[in-house]
Amino acid sequence: RSAGILLEADVTIRNLNLSLSNKCHAAICANGYRLELDNVTYENGSRKGHVFAGKMTKYQGDSYSEKTGTSGQVIIKGSKTKLGNIYAGSMNSSFDLPVTITIEGATNMQVAQMLFDDDIIKSSKAFELFAGLGGRENNYVVGEHFVRPNMPYETILDELTKVPTEEMGESIQVTFPEGTTLIDAANILEKNHICDAEEFIFYFNSGGFGVGFEDRLPLDSSLKFQKMEGYFFPDTYFFYENSEPEEVCQKIYYNFDTKMNGEFSTSKKTYATRYERMEELEMNLDELITLASIVQKEAANVRDMNDVAAVFRNRIENKDTFPKLESDPTSNYSNDVIRPNIEYYNQTIIDAYDTYKSAGLPPGAICNPGIEAIDAVLTNKKTKNFYFIANIRTNETFFSETLEQHEAKQAEIEQYYIDNPVEE
Repeated sequence: RSAGILLEADVTIRNLNLSLSNKCHAAICANGYRLELDNVTYENGSRKGHVFAGKMTKYQGDSYSEKTGTSGQVIIKGSKTKLGNIYAGSMNSSFDLPVTITIEGATNMQVAQMLFDDDIIKSSKAFELFAGLGGRENNYVVGEHFVRPNMPYETILDELTKVPTEEMGESIQVTFPEGTTLIDAANILEKNHICDAEEFIFYFNSGGFGVGFEDRLPLDSSLKFQKMEGYFFPDTYFFYENSEPEEVCQKIYYNFDTKMNGEFSTSKKTYATRYERMEELEMNLDELITLASIVQKEAANVRDMNDVAAVFRNRIENKDTFPKLESDPTSNYSNDVIRPNIEYYNQTIIDAYDTYKSAGLPPGAICNPGIEAIDAVLTNKKTKNFYFIANIRTNETFFSETLEQHEAKQAEIEQYYIDNPVEE
């Protein structure tokens, strides 16, 4: 996952061109041994082919428990050898992962402590002194900054003290409401002169930003209309005009993962992260976000979300009686979003999203759900309801256990509409 080649002895590598998976954070980890590279090159898109001399730290799930390791020896030979940076320290899983540092009037000591707490630097005191030697300890710029553990102190300081230039444009606040589709979100970005909509969608769906939740995504996305629909967390963001789409995507990916890594509580138990609760419910991330997107579109208000989620969970768990979820918003997405925007017409994909035509959950989300809809699914409220209907005039939702009860409530609502006509 993290190194394409992990040494277990002293090794000499000659006349080799490496091309590794994008999930490899480094080309080679010497792991504390002697590594001689002679005419070795690395080519793989945006990955740089970094080499770590130090030991690979102990792997535990998605993190590494140790932070340091004994350095090995890396010897570079041959005029053709072309790799990324050579690091003396040990390799850990987060060396290529971005961390957002938000500065709001923080002192040099506070900034150094934030960097240390986020595992960007190994010594807050050393960073304080370094910033002081360069005379930049009071030049930190207010706002969000992206930094990485593999950055030298000089580069970190450059990022934290960088004053926005005219070329970067103004910082723009943009709010994306819950239930926004990826296409709508991309158009909002373009309208606000942040980045091109088509380029954003391309990079957002491509992924590969090294953010934790990406490892939880399914390998097969062949039936998906937008691979990453559902993962654009609706929130208020600050972007610069004319930003690179990759930077915009990275910030949104990071925000989604941060929210999912947040604490979640039910009436009986508190979970360290939402992922922990999701796994207890034996759901994968795509199932969670897809169902949450349906709840987001179906619920008339936040207070009904738990009950709406329960209806769909009950149907999913009783698929012999209820093989189809029969959700109107999935039909709307199929006909109003996919059909007019799909690049190559594919009736199979169009039908797969329509839960009146296809069984179970659609292949992917139908919008980008907010935290309330996600939490409604994770709450997993227990009811016996299989139906619901809303009175759009009163904003009330009525839940039923049987079809007869549901049809009776439907008749009541229709009569209400007749007795209370909308005034022109």
